[in-house]
Amino acid sequence: MDLLETIRVENGIAENLNLHLDRMRRSYYFLFKKKLPFDLINTVNNNVNQSSNGLQKCRVVYNKNLIGFKITDYKIPMIKSVRLVEDNSIDYKFKYENRSNINKLFDLRGNTDDVIIVKNGLITDSSYANLLFFDGDRWVTPEKPLLAGVQRQKLLDNKTIYCHNITPDNLKSFQKLRFINAMLRFEDEIDIEIDKIYL
Repeated sequence: MDLLETIRVENGIAENLNLHLDRMRRSYYFLFKKKLPFDLINTVNNNVNQSSNGLQKCRVVYNKNLIGFKITDYKIPMIKSVRLVEDNSIDYKFKYENRSNINKLFDLRGNTDDVIIVKNGLITDSSYANLLFFDGDRWVTPEKPLLAGVQRQKLLDNKTIYCHNITPDNLKSFQKLRFINAMLRFEDEIDIEIDKIYL
């Protein structure tokens, strides 16, 4: 099955390459029992137009070998509301290119912009982002995300956020929700109020 890595490129600079490389190495070794056979950092840096302006998304697709590489312009999405959906069997611990199970859940969003996936009674991720919740004092992220993202790891490493199990019942103890992923940084402040999370 093909794996995917999405890398933020802003003004010709690829961000968090070492964190992306670490995840790719772990995934590759777990799935194929070998070391990653291509140089991600040189591949990205040799293909990024360092004189470009604005925000771009670099998409790397690989299995046993590098099979796809594409850079496109990116626009930060608008998120105003989300819906809770439940799936106790979903598994996305590796960043697979095939997102059909997640897309089926996304189709349940109704008139909201995205879904938050609940697995075994715990809040995990949205359809495409890790989640942060602000309690008025600090930001916490679900202890068991579907996918441990690179932005999430960076924020944990520098102690900007903390892990905690979060259930639908204790959402009301938080003030707002923030979305982060490889393209959405903490400082982009992609936030919604907690009362914009619907059952």
